[in-house]
Amino acid sequence: MSEQRAYWLDLFTWKTWQEFLAAGASVSGFRQSRWGYVKQMKPGDYLLCYLVGISRFIAILEVTSPPYSDEATVIWSEDTFPARVHVKVELALDAAIAVPVHDLLERFSWAHNLRTPQSWTGHFWGSPARMKAVDGELVVAAMRSAKATPVTREVDDAKLNRQARRGVRQPPPAVREEIVPLEAAEAPVEEAPTIEPEATAPAAPAPIAGDEEGRTLVEVKAHTEIEGLLLELGSAMGLQLWVDRGDRGQQYHGKRLGDVPGVVDELPVQFAPEMVRRIERIDVLWLRDDAIIAAFEVEATTAVYSGLLRMADLLALQPNMNIPLYIVAPEERRGKVREEINRPTFSRALRKPLARSCRYVSFSRLREDAARLGAYVRVVKPEEFVEALSGSFDNGA
Repeated sequence: MSEQRAYWLDLFTWKTWQEFLAAGASVSGFRQSRWGYVKQMKPGDYLLCYLVGISRFIAILEVTSPPYSDEATVIWSEDTFPARVHVKVELALDAAIAVPVHDLLERFSWAHNLRTPQSWTGHFWGSPARMKAVDGELVVAAMRSAKATPVTREVDDAKLNRQARRGVRQPPPAVREEIVPLEAAEAPVEEAPTIEPEATAPAAPAPIAGDEEGRTLVEVKAHTEIEGLLLELGSAMGLQLWVDRGDRGQQYHGKRLGDVPGVVDELPVQFAPEMVRRIERIDVLWLRDDAIIAAFEVEATTAVYSGLLRMADLLALQPNMNIPLYIVAPEERRGKVREEINRPTFSRALRKPLARSCRYVSFSRLREDAARLGAYVRVVKPEEFVEALSGSFDNGA
């Protein structure tokens, strides 16, 4: 059994952990939208329970049943968490001797890829998330050691009792994801700390009459949705915002993009006029204290070229520019983005290859991570958030 065992991250708050124990510690549940992941679980798998707030691993649960749906049996007060499995407690620790994640960070398989010291938090934003076997075994060994030779550490009661949703936080209306039936939710099978849902390519509708880029209706809607989501996130984080003037009249959740709180009419940056004209054409900018902290080009079209070209133009005009650049595109077009960003035009003609300056964000990852944050978006550092959800194609990776 152990050779085939999978390891899953299972997030709890102190409140949901106490409710789990009070209900007999025999059922672990997850949000309905996570059914695609839950249905991959098998008896014998380990759920590694992580206590948010104090960032410690507190227990190992062994899955004892196939996944099932139960919306009638109330266990947790914050949500139903209907995607469930029966479990037994393999090992449980008190909060004071639970294993701090910081004790393990440098030993996780993904630790060497961290772009910033806080990027690790992106691996602990949702559950269930399948962990690589080597990481799962590391956590299990650490908890067994803590049980055998406990080390007591002070617990911050304020952090311990932080009210947060276990797993994926409840998103505000602006980023609320569509609820789908359990049997309809799907997800790919892959060993990674976080897993993105499989994207489905829509059938190609007729082009919009008069659209200068020849985009389809689906592509225009997707472009507006992602622009709107980036603006809503930036607004909730307290940032100033810029959106391309040509898109300001587009509607997102019943509101013009140009009316999102924080959108400015003029860029508070001092560049040469040609640079200003180029920067103004970027789809979305996040700004703080008159400085651009992130620039996003949204590419919903098959070509995924025009946004990269605008980014390359900026670098050609200002080779030493230090603005973090991001291309945001559908997951199914990741390969196309990789192909385009590593073209000689972008990799050899520039002093600094575009792949080193511009990172990639998938539509699905952006939607999912925005939904996970919920109300906590207000306390998240914008740079760390976008850094954690993005990836690099430097060296064609």
